[in-house]
Amino acid sequence: SKKVHNSELQRLEQELEAWKDKYRQSEQDVVNAEESLESAKAENQRLKYQFQEQESTKERLISAGADYERQEEKYTHEIERLQEKLNKLQYNEDQARSDKERSELEVMKLSRELEKLQYQAQITEDKERQGRGIRDRD
Repeated sequence: SKKVHNSELQRLEQELEAWKDKYRQSEQDVVNAEESLESAKAENQRLKYQFQEQESTKERLISAGADYERQEEKYTHEIERLQEKLNKLQYNEDQARSDKERSELEVMKLSRELEKLQYQAQITEDKERQGRGIRDRD
């Protein structure tokens, strides 16, 4: 009976040691889990901060994009306005050239008429002189 009792005591001591090992392992698991949780919390904070930074950057880029679009629109309107102005100037230049050519043609025409009239006046004057010269001789 003592043998059975010792055997039972030994078995209980082994079982107790097994439970103590399990308890120590559980304590270590709890410590590991807490460390893992702290690490996950820190990583979560880092990711939240990174996300906020990205959101802030996104907002700045969206704002900058809108600014660039407004500037592009403004410059597009300015280019269109200047193009219209240039077209008007080119039209006015073409009109002025055309007017100048017409004026030059008119000047040439009037110069020919003047030369013709001067020539006719010279002929008439010469005839009159000749006529006077014949009368003076008579």
